Amino acid sequence: MRESNPDLKVLIAIGGWSEGVKKYSDMVSYGASRRIFVESVVEFLKLHSFDGLDLDWEYPGDTERGGKSTDRQVYSQYLFCHTIIIQNFIVLKVNFC
Repeated sequence: MRESNPDLKVLIAIGGWSEGVKKYSDMVSYGASRRIFVESVVEFLKLHSFDGLDLDWEYPGDTERGGKSTDRQVYSQYLFCHTIIIQNFIVLKVNFC
């Protein structure tokens, strides 16, 4: 497909309703886990020739499903802090509900 459309961007998607909230809530809560996540995503994308990541976290801050009330604020900080890494390598589509 890339041969017929060189401008094509191929993303991999993770998350969604069935994925739950807790694992993403835990990941953004700590600097070390945020760094590990970003580094492993970049490594995975390079290894499998993806152009980006669609992170569909439904729904940050949903305490009834294992999230924390601070998820939205911490996640925003996480994205801001890692924008340089992300922009230098991938197209990032965030479905932030």
